[in-house]
Amino acid sequence: MFIAKGGGVNTRVIGSIIFLAAVLFCGFKVLYPDGLVGQTHKPLNAPVFLVKGCFCHGDSSSPNVNVWIDGPETLRAGTRGLYRLYVAKNSNIAAGFDVAAFLGDLGVYDSAGTQLMRVDPNNPVDSLELTHTAPRLANGNDTISWSFWYRAPQSFGIADTIYANGNSVDTSQDPSGDFWAFAPNFLVHIVDPTDVRSVPILAGWNMISNPMTVANDSVRALYPTSSFAYAYAFSGGYLQRSTLTNGVGYWGKFPSASTQPIVGIPRTSDSISVITGWNMVGTISDPVDTSTIVSVPGGLRVSSWFGYGVSGYTPATQLVPGKGYWVRSSGVGKFVLTSPLARPAKVHLAATNTLEVLNTLTVTDSKGGSQTLYFGADANKDMSVAMYGMPPTPPAGAFDARFTTSDGGSMVLVHDAKVAGAVEFPVTIQSDAYPLTVVWNVRQGMASYELTDGVGGRVFREKEMRGEGSIKIMNSDLNTLGVKLVGDGQVPVEFALSQNYPNPFNPVTTIHYNLPIDTRVSLHVFNILGQAVATLVNEEQKAGYKSIEWNAGGAASGVYFYRLQTGNFSETKKLLLLR
Repeated sequence: MFIAKGGGVNTRVIGSIIFLAAVLFCGFKVLYPDGLVGQTHKPLNAPVFLVKGCFCHGDSSSPNVNVWIDGPETLRAGTRGLYRLYVAKNSNIAAGFDVAAFLGDLGVYDSAGTQLMRVDPNNPVDSLELTHTAPRLANGNDTISWSFWYRAPQSFGIADTIYANGNSVDTSQDPSGDFWAFAPNFLVHIVDPTDVRSVPILAGWNMISNPMTVANDSVRALYPTSSFAYAYAFSGGYLQRSTLTNGVGYWGKFPSASTQPIVGIPRTSDSISVITGWNMVGTISDPVDTSTIVSVPGGLRVSSWFGYGVSGYTPATQLVPGKGYWVRSSGVGKFVLTSPLARPAKVHLAATNTLEVLNTLTVTDSKGGSQTLYFGADANKDMSVAMYGMPPTPPAGAFDARFTTSDGGSMVLVHDAKVAGAVEFPVTIQSDAYPLTVVWNVRQGMASYELTDGVGGRVFREKEMRGEGSIKIMNSDLNTLGVKLVGDGQVPVEFALSQNYPNPFNPVTTIHYNLPIDTRVSLHVFNILGQAVATLVNEEQKAGYKSIEWNAGGAASGVYFYRLQTGNFSETKKLLLLR
């Protein structure tokens, strides 16, 4: 049950003295030298029936002015909320106000025309009150308003009261045309500051954090189902930690999926210290849109915000309470996270997802761990590849796949639209759950790619990547792949027939050839007697970079020849089948 506070009266203040003080100070436009222009219904000011409101704007309140307070009706003990006082100005052109709280503290949110005042710092019955230092102009609006903070007291199970009055003036210095009125008393129910946040946990490795103020911040207390009594923080490498510090991200391992409740006092904001390079950071108690996060100094962030889940590392647009995230910083500073309830609403502008135009390579292990990588031509040279540099590799056993780069890896690599030399993007994989399934979707024009095993064809032969396709990798010793550009989408300048690869082979090999024009093509394989043993191509084909496989499963070991024939071109090469 809530116990209302603020209903008593202070009988020490005598009505005649209040009235006399009002008369004396009206000539100075303020009741107190520090700027208070009137009295609210706060009981410590005077008996309610003697409170004179806005002293210089008439002896009694007027129905011509409407004054009201808007804001949260419930706050946790010790927390603050954003409130707004409105004055409907009648026909006048400016307005002023007074605001007081019985138990809580008040503070200024928008400073224009507003100042935080203390009636008398030497008087223990007075507390912080707000007033205006000059009337605020209406500027053609029907209402005039001010924003202010209210911070709840530490006690809970009670209701505190916010009091206010407002005046409407014409700035003529003649009080006869000015009006004022009290706002209805605004009750704020103060509740238990502790709350619960539910953190979704996956089986295996998770990035976690401590989003609450808690009495016991040990791993076992916060995440009792963790496989270990410690988690891993990052400082150039992974270090075991038995407690979880607010604002820091950690790796934790769990035997099964669950939802973990964390009970504590919510943390609605945090300034998280970062160093140059990759930082694993924690979250606050409310979801945070990454577009609202600012850095001090500005411009520190040089990567996406990365979370980790069933799809491996992925850029995050929202930080979820209790999860951990990676961010790369260009220097030492802080990232400021703030609850959406503690700041004005922000307008979000739609952004074009540049990744949608790229080709994809998705690697998935048998436990469901997955990562999608993006590659292709950057025709306009406008892709911010640096923002997709990937964080440090997760702990051993956690799934990871990334393009290998000199600075630690990336989920995006691109090449020029026209390429003079060879282009190959190496891929590194970390998994303890084979077989792997590799799926590709090549959607960019005429560009041609091949998937390699990264070890010279010892595990599987080159696989042409056109449109959608997939391959399964059974060999758990293979932790590399390669994406090789074999045709950049430009038309070849001349006919060409390449040496097959691998060579020698058993039993499959790949043959590449170039067509500078649309033409009829035949590609045959012959034995040493000149007898045709296989017809690989016999059709009209468009200009471009081509490839075809020959599976010699039914052929005997030995030397063979393959011949490319078009209307104006013919070339023959030798290959060797070894059983």
